[in-house]
Amino acid sequence: MDKRTSVLIADNSEEFCTALSNALQRTDRFTVAGIANDGEQAMALLEERRPDILVLDLMLAKKDGISLGGRLEDCGTLVFDREKQDVHAGGSGCGCSAVTLCGYYLDQLNKGKLKRILFCGTGALLSPTSTQQNLPIPGICHAVAITTQKGGTP
Repeated sequence: MDKRTSVLIADNSEEFCTALSNALQRTDRFTVAGIANDGEQAMALLEERRPDILVLDLMLAKKDGISLGGRLEDCGTLVFDREKQDVHAGGSGCGCSAVTLCGYYLDQLNKGKLKRILFCGTGALLSPTSTQQNLPIPGICHAVAITTQKGGTP
């Protein structure tokens, strides 16, 4: 049985998918369960292959990453009510991450309802110079794996 962690990559950018896939395959810890370039492919592969980790672009074509199912949670959608609050750009990645991790997920771990979390806090590296020069806005992601020995859903 393969003990490596399986990863499904879902992103509009084929270049990103290829680069990440190549990087993961150079290690002995990960195996690429599949690559999807739109939301419909991502949902089909997610259900078929049940990967350990999903790397997800929230702005996928055909079906956006936020609506990919009940197993996935985006911090901004947990903190803000998109029907009642006018949040054009969403919340601070750092702030939303802290609120949901400390206010919800750690509680779920302590209650034994979850036993593993891969928590990925993301954010934009905003720069007035980049914006003025019409350059793309780079992003950053810090992933933290948290586990417990209590019962719960893997």
